[in-house]
Amino acid sequence: MAETDLGRNTRTTRKQLVIAILVGLFVWGLSLLVAWKLSGIAPGVGPEQSYTQHILIYRINHAISEYEKEHDEKVESLYQLLDDGYLEITTDGKLLDGWENPMVVEYDGTQLIFTSYGRDGKPGGKGLDHDLTNLDPSPDGAIVTFYQFLFNAPIRSIRLWSFAIGVFTFIAIINDRGSRKKQPWRHNIVNISVFIIAACIVAGFMSILQLYSGH
Repeated sequence: MAETDLGRNTRTTRKQLVIAILVGLFVWGLSLLVAWKLSGIAPGVGPEQSYTQHILIYRINHAISEYEKEHDEKVESLYQLLDDGYLEITTDGKLLDGWENPMVVEYDGTQLIFTSYGRDGKPGGKGLDHDLTNLDPSPDGAIVTFYQFLFNAPIRSIRLWSFAIGVFTFIAIINDRGSRKKQPWRHNIVNISVFIIAACIVAGFMSILQLYSGH
């Protein structure tokens, strides 16, 4: 009888451990997903991209607007802006984006277009590699991809926070199930759901803080 009880307890403990591990991993992944979704509106994930989008291109558009207002003529060349001191270039005549890649400047017959080819410096690409122009500085394709968020984005602390939340969820479920007698499966599902919801709320809150602080 004792051996039967011991075997049953062992199986129960093993089952509890597996459930806790699975839920912990699920919460870890879900918190990363929440952080990634929030990263689409946060400047901290790609500082070079953010600089190009919100500072450099803003400065370019402002320079074009001011020149045309002052001279009452269309801007057709980069040198028009340089001669009046609206923009600065490198000693070898290049205008650099946030990644220190030269921007492409061309006149299409109606307006002057400045293009940054993103992090890789090549046409096309997704996320941090997506092209940015002064006509569309924040296209949908420029939102950082999940892969870039996990492995390339310069925010390591948010990944550590997500892992810590997963570990906390694992420990909380182990302690909760270990401190109770056998409960109906509905009760266990409710408890696990509460842990998941609470963990995701914390993950979202911490993500906002970390993403916008840029650390």
